[in-house]
Amino acid sequence: MGLEAIAVADAGPLIHLDELGALELLAVFERILIPDVVQHEVIRHRATFSLPASVTSEVRTVEVSRTAPEHAHLQDGEVAALSLCKELGVTLLLTDDLAARDAARGRGVTPVGSLGIVLRAARAGMISVDLAERHLVALSEDTTLFTTPALVTAALRALRG
Repeated sequence: MGLEAIAVADAGPLIHLDELGALELLAVFERILIPDVVQHEVIRHRATFSLPASVTSEVRTVEVSRTAPEHAHLQDGEVAALSLCKELGVTLLLTDDLAARDAARGRGVTPVGSLGIVLRAARAGMISVDLAERHLVALSEDTTLFTTPALVTAALRALRG
């Protein structure tokens, strides 16, 4: 299976995959665009954050507008990521935030979280199903990602199915 399209990243998946030591899974995407405000947020949480050379990425400066009422419940990084999706016509948003996921869907953008990135990497043959299972469980147990047992179970089922 080949690479997926271009994606815009919010901070969550970058932080959680870094905590897991699995940033290389982002190479499942052809290119990752990171709003500058998102990069600053990631570095605040993960001072040594650095994407591996296998991941093609680009940091973009994005004006964050708080005038739109639909942005009131989102943080600056999420607003910037959604704005970049709209500006460039990118239809994939990497985010673990529930409100950002809902906002993305409302704009015709497909949200993909940390668990989804692991699933996509396994389907692309980048990692084995066994390693993907370990990553899914570790994301839930060993990182700051908030998940529910039902969500992890659903991801494990999707991996095996």
